[in-house]
Formats: sequence, structure tokens, C-alpha cells
Amino acid sequence: GQAAVPVVLAVFSIVVQPSTQPRYWIAGSLAAAPVVAFAVSRTAPILRVAVVLVTLLASAKTVRDEGTSARRRRR
Repeated sequence: GQAAVPVVLAVFSIVVQPSTQPRYWIAGSLAAAPVVAFAVSRTAPILRVAVVLVTLLASAKTVRDEGTSARRRRR
């Protein structure tokens, strides 16, 4: 029940309308990480590699976007 809340909010925010801010996703990530890790640990190794790559790419994009946003606010 409660573990699904961060996932549902993230999907809703991406698909329908931005309803959360990235700084609040940290708490959701901490709650969802064990659930995702458990699910991924049960998959084929190639899928694990794909999940890690997607996670790394998404993280790099977030860091880049936050840096760009911070530079804009500073000007």
C-alpha cells in the first residue's frame, strides 16, 4: 500500500500533470528503492543491466537539469 504511493505520484506527475517537485522525490526514492531492488533481483541478468543503465541515465539527466536550473536562478 504505502510503498506504491511514491511510484503512483511519480507516474502521475510524468504522465498527467507535474504534481510533485524533484526535491520531494528523495523521500519517495528511499521508500521505493528496496521494493524495486527486490523485484529487479528476481529478473534475468540482462534486465538488471538495463535497469542500472536506465537509472544512471535518469540520474545524470536530473543532475544536469538541476544544475541548469540553479544557474538560471543565480543570474
